[in-house]
Amino acid sequence: MITARDSLLQASAPRAELPAERFRDTLQRIVGFVREHRGTFYSLVRGVASGDAEVRAVIDESRAENAQRLLDVLLEQGTEDSPLLRVAVRSWVGFAEEVLVELAVDADRPADEIVDFLERAARGVVAAVVRH
Repeated sequence: MITARDSLLQASAPRAELPAERFRDTLQRIVGFVREHRGTFYSLVRGVASGDAEVRAVIDESRAENAQRLLDVLLEQGTEDSPLLRVAVRSWVGFAEEVLVELAVDADRPADEIVDFLERAARGVVAAVVRH
């Protein structure tokens, strides 16, 4: 389980040289990873249902890392940090996992459609948190 988590995190590590497009680029690479490693990804995200505390801890670490990556991008882009934003970002990670299982593992939806959908959903989550 640790190897699967590490492989996903390594494959989707944000590229600092792409500040404006970092989030989209990361999403594209995640979708590519999921497509190439469907069974591994499915086991990783569904492993949380396991009764094994060690497996749950590995998955929670992966989710926390992915949430922090999104939060870092949002903060760099000027979004104000708040406890509500952090909850929203963590929730979006769970949403993104389900989208990836449904559209990239169980179906062959075009990668660009998945990326566009996830990107719009992330913007919607942020918009729900940020007061103008």
